[in-house]
Amino acid sequence: MAVNEVVQAGIAAIYELLNEEIRDILSKFDRKSRKRRFWVRTWILRRNKLGVSGTPLKELALEDKDAYKNHLRMSEEQFQGLLINIKSKIQKQDTIMRRSIRAS
Repeated sequence: MAVNEVVQAGIAAIYELLNEEIRDILSKFDRKSRKRRFWVRTWILRRNKLGVSGTPLKELALEDKDAYKNHLRMSEEQFQGLLINIKSKIQKQDTIMRRSIRAS
């Protein structure tokens, strides 16, 4: 056996070992065996259509109170109390050109 053939046989053996090792590693990360998680909550998906604070915020208060509190960093009751206190200061007047955005 020539030196060239010995080197080729060694390379082939190393290739087979590495290939088997890679297959074992990839089988551990098989996507089908992992538990799927959702990437985006449903209320965040609706945010692009409905805006960030109008309807989605009201729906979030009804659907997922923990997510509501995490998003605003306060409970719904605290938010409503704060809104009542500052509503007159942040509410704008309607004009001939357009209606103002309501503080709700």
